[in-house]
Amino acid sequence: MKKYRIPTIETKRLTLRMWSKKDAADLYEYAKNPNVGPIAGWKPHSDQAESRFIISEVFLQKMAWAIVDKDTGKVIGSIGFEDDKFRPDIHSREMGYSLSEDFWGKGLMTEAAKKIIQYAFEVLGLDILSITTSEDNLRSRRVIEKCGFEYEGTLRYAYKIYDGTIEEIRCYSMMRQEYIDMNEDGVMSKKKEKLNHKTNAVRIVEAEGIPYKMYTYEAPDGFLDGVSVANSLGQNVDMVFKTLVTVGNSGANYVCVIPVSNELDLKKAARHFSEKKMEMIPAKEITNVTGYMKGGCSPVGMKKQFPTAIDISAESVSSIIVSGGKVGLQMEMGLADLQRVTGADIVDLTSEKVKGEDSLR
Repeated sequence: MKKYRIPTIETKRLTLRMWSKKDAADLYEYAKNPNVGPIAGWKPHSDQAESRFIISEVFLQKMAWAIVDKDTGKVIGSIGFEDDKFRPDIHSREMGYSLSEDFWGKGLMTEAAKKIIQYAFEVLGLDILSITTSEDNLRSRRVIEKCGFEYEGTLRYAYKIYDGTIEEIRCYSMMRQEYIDMNEDGVMSKKKEKLNHKTNAVRIVEAEGIPYKMYTYEAPDGFLDGVSVANSLGQNVDMVFKTLVTVGNSGANYVCVIPVSNELDLKKAARHFSEKKMEMIPAKEITNVTGYMKGGCSPVGMKKQFPTAIDISAESVSSIIVSGGKVGLQMEMGLADLQRVTGADIVDLTSEKVKGEDSLR
């Protein structure tokens, strides 16, 4: 079976990350509760060994995130996707989730679900996302409705649960266009700008099996400087890097990845790339040269893999954050992984720090 690598996703109160066998104790603690599993159709776990088996043979074999409470650091639930059994020939997935009873009634599942819905449409590029629940699971129905899913109907005598009982299931779905039309509160509103499918940067990182975290942010004017983005997301600004595209005296293009709070020293860059002179390419040429829009230029997945250099300051931080290939999307990964996927050298590229006028290119 295929073992999925999924990005870590942050919300205000939660971290959604890949499952580990070390999570068995936390999973068992909430999954043994007879109020949690049966209402979703699965039996309570009998011991930690069963929980470890579920992690290994179920969660790690599909796109499933462990839901971690930031206050306690404990795994308190699960959320993820599996094949849509009703739409095998459509670009679709079915979403499912569970949550520890100790954390019911706090809006945490809705918080997690909205982030995963965002991932489904903005990164996976789904055409439709579905979800089902039993008639009696009123809490789940409230989460589904808060997230903006449309009720499709009830299938009678449709789902056999662990004890052999066959139940009715309520079916819900969300079309891509419906997601686009939703505002941040999950209420249908005027049409928003059309969303892009998964970016080249994300595709390449996932294809290489590189572990990464994904962050999203709002850029109301389609443009936001990198320092402001880092501050709004509570990130260490020294970890956030911008991607600058240059052209040498020879006419060749080069990519320089430097901290958002620094300026590129063109003389240092020219020296490294063996050019007599180097300058930034005009902003209007960014899309034509890289395939990315201004403000969303990533060092990963350009139209052509240009010679690339990363500023030496990257060696001083645990990981670095770069654009995910469109405005409003960032990726965090280890320096060695970014080097591997871009073929970059580590070089002293910067001059003194600036106050944040540059964008996340």
